Amino acid sequence: MYLKQLLDVIHEQSLGFVEEIEIVISDNASNDSTLDIIDSFVGKFPNFVVNRWEENTGTRYNVCNIPKFASGKYIWFLFDDDILE
Repeated sequence: MYLKQLLDVIHEQSLGFVEEIEIVISDNASNDSTLDIIDSFVGKFPNFVVNRWEENTGTRYNVCNIPKFASGKYIWFLFDDDILE
């Protein structure tokens, strides 16, 4: 699962200004270890928002609704299989 790797990289690269970023995760009713991974990052990011749909809403609906959960000025969409270098 790439979500943990992505969050690890974001956390490492944001040390010193982690309070200036917001992480918004919209879990589309995953049936894998996504919730465990999310739980392991609670507290590492001061601005950590999680939405979990009770049933899979489809990719388009899930992604298009992410801005509703964000409060920042800018949004950078990353998916769980994206890795930052």
